[in-house]
Amino acid sequence: MMQKRQLLTSVVIMLIVVVIIGYFVPFIASLGSNKKNVVEVQFPTLIEGQPIILDIGGNPLIVLKPSKEQWSDIRFLDSYVTNKKYKSFNKEIGVFAYWGISTRREVCDLTVKPHANSPLRDTKDAQWFGGYWDPVCEVSYDYAGRSINTYRYSYNGFVGDYPNLEIPSVFEKRGNNLIVSRYSIKLTRIAK
Repeated sequence: MMQKRQLLTSVVIMLIVVVIIGYFVPFIASLGSNKKNVVEVQFPTLIEGQPIILDIGGNPLIVLKPSKEQWSDIRFLDSYVTNKKYKSFNKEIGVFAYWGISTRREVCDLTVKPHANSPLRDTKDAQWFGGYWDPVCEVSYDYAGRSINTYRYSYNGFVGDYPNLEIPSVFEKRGNNLIVSRYSIKLTRIAK
């Protein structure tokens, strides 16, 4: 009887160990694969108010240290964007960072469009506060990388409830370098 109990206890312990290993092996493997999906680049010299575009594995990453005017414009646009959260802002470094790729239909590289008179001529109160736009995908984004969903504040009048620009899952400063995850969405680029 005692041997059966010891055998049963041993089998239960072995099963518990197998289950624990089964749960932790994928987790540990994912930690190693993250190292392959990040790149280390020299931290760029940032000038307040001027977006910098870094090439990370062939994809444009926009980094912006916002000026006081840009912060004011971003806060003003809170009511005119699809999602007003600033997930793209890295408080430790004091910059916005997001992929310069619109994902409305396909992948469209964005163009920086500085604060200027609105190109919309049919609306007297139209204003362009600056941000990003692409003539193919046509979605307007503010300097926080948020999709603008209000006609009079968009770059060209095209609006809709589109997602904010994607942000890197890893974005941290280490010494004079920047550690950034690679862009992970697999879409086909539209030629301009």
